[in-house]
Amino acid sequence: MITAQPSERRQRILALDLLRGLFLIVIIVNHLAWTPSLFEFVTGKSALFASAAEGFFVISGILVGYIYGPKILEKSRHTIKRLWRRAGLLYLLSVGFTLIFASIAYFLPEESIRLATWDRGIGSFLLNTFTLRYSYGWTDFLARYSLFMLFAPAVLWLLAKQKAVLVAVISVLIWLFLRENPYFLPFSAWQIVFVFGIMIGYYLPAIESWFGRLSKSVKHRAVITVWTISLITFAFSMTLYVIVPYLATAYPQLLSGTVVADIGTIRRSLLPFFGKNYLDIGRLLIGTLWFASLYILFRRHEQSLHKLSFGTFEALGKRSLIVYVTHGIVVFTMDIFFRPSGGNNLLLNTFITALTITLIYVLAMRYDRLRQSIVDRRQASLDNGYIGQ
Repeated sequence: MITAQPSERRQRILALDLLRGLFLIVIIVNHLAWTPSLFEFVTGKSALFASAAEGFFVISGILVGYIYGPKILEKSRHTIKRLWRRAGLLYLLSVGFTLIFASIAYFLPEESIRLATWDRGIGSFLLNTFTLRYSYGWTDFLARYSLFMLFAPAVLWLLAKQKAVLVAVISVLIWLFLRENPYFLPFSAWQIVFVFGIMIGYYLPAIESWFGRLSKSVKHRAVITVWTISLITFAFSMTLYVIVPYLATAYPQLLSGTVVADIGTIRRSLLPFFGKNYLDIGRLLIGTLWFASLYILFRRHEQSLHKLSFGTFEALGKRSLIVYVTHGIVVFTMDIFFRPSGGNNLLLNTFITALTITLIYVLAMRYDRLRQSIVDRRQASLDNGYIGQ
């Protein structure tokens, strides 16, 4: 039986930062208009059975459960205050960017931005923006995070009171009965990823301890099975949604019309099970499998992967909010001023994508250093007695 050990001091898990940094890069690639690129044969351009978006959400939930779970009962007010302060910041960012981006798009020629603007009255636009039911731009995750962070203390409190089954049942029921309800979208569907992430994070030390106590042969068979199924399903998904469509467009002579039509039929038949808006059951199961595979890989080899990525994955993962906001600004700006030339210029699109990732990384790191220097100066002033006298 797995039980939490909330009193133990929890060390930061490098693998989670690395994974979150990787998922951020995938999200950036998938949001860019410069397609096709070589990156897409790894990222899947958000078209696969599961995407980095779900991984990004589950890691955020894991970190909430892992970091704040042990504190929710002992330091309740402090923990709730921190989570709600984060929720407030995310709310302001979500509303603020939607207002700014929508205002800019309003004065631009049609189709300057790839996203459709609000086509109803200003009153309904403002109402839906301030109630988080409408987001515009490439930072739509902020609205979901804001609401999820608001309810995170309640989830943590129930877990600390040994009510994990109740939390799981409520989350599944919301997903089951409300995920297609337009009044509760996208929160009713995506909450299951975040809530179960919190549960995993809360029990993560106990889960790893339990897995570590298994015999070596059992662990080996389990890991090989998970990795094998993940590779097969990933390759199948990549073939269906990325490789075949690319070949059909760039090299139509390689594929017969019958093959293309058959692949299209298979994709349509799978759609009810892997839809992204409603997080259908197939998407949840495959996403869980792929995430487990990646976590095992990154957890086992976190130091080697950290060195192999030259520290960039960790740097991005630790500053996920800054990077995510920066990416939204950069992608929106590129849509306005830099239009892809079209065609299948794979190398050019790959170069532009790599350049954009580098730009976002540099801007985010510079902003973070500036922010930290301001915080340090303010703290130094407080320590020297210049403030508050």
